[in-house]
Amino acid sequence: AYYSLHDRFDLIYMLSVYTHTPAGFMANHLRLVNKALKHGGVCLFTTCGPISANTLEQYGQSWLDKDVVLDTLAEHGFCFMQYPHYRETYGMTWCSQDYVEKAIADAGLSLVNYIPAGHGGHQDVFVVQKA
Repeated sequence: AYYSLHDRFDLIYMLSVYTHTPAGFMANHLRLVNKALKHGGVCLFTTCGPISANTLEQYGQSWLDKDVVLDTLAEHGFCFMQYPHYRETYGMTWCSQDYVEKAIADAGLSLVNYIPAGHGGHQDVFVVQKA
């Protein structure tokens, strides 16, 4: 039997999902979130933004080149660095506020709140709603 998630949830909570995914994942996934939310439903999710990128030493990942991360984030609004020990596309991701807000709008969702480094002092918090 086919099971649809369309219009099923009042709340979707995603902590540290988009902090590890490559380009394009967030935009595509937020479209699925839109389909899964009921009208008026809310989604809270986190990303790593510029504050996180500026303090990336906190992650203890010696393979990261901070200058590359900051330059890529500044130029593209997005930076994905694949973990060297994973074969699958999984790593560390940083997004600008503008990059995330565009993905939110493109998915047909509305931004309700944005808190830079609001989770743990390093992950940006976004709250969106389905109209």
